Amino acid sequence: PAKSPDLNPIENMWGYLDNKVRDRRPQPTTLKELEVALLEKWAEITASTCVKFYLSIKDRMILVRKKHGEAIRELFKFEVYPFI
Repeated sequence: PAKSPDLNPIENMWGYLDNKVRDRRPQPTTLKELEVALLEKWAEITASTCVKFYLSIKDRMILVRKKHGEAIRELFKFEVYPFI
């Protein structure tokens, strides 16, 4: 699919970042705390992690093709990132 979020590295990065913030303790309870948590976790993302997301595109394309264009995200339930 031309606009598949499964094939867009930044969409996968947002999911990764979301999980990192959700794993944070204590959880943010205000908008300001959420902003701080997001900025902290964003700063922790390494260049190596970005490269791994980029390099995962080929494997994701194969999975999307095997599923005949259907979404593959359900396979990983947003919590698992098998390519990084």
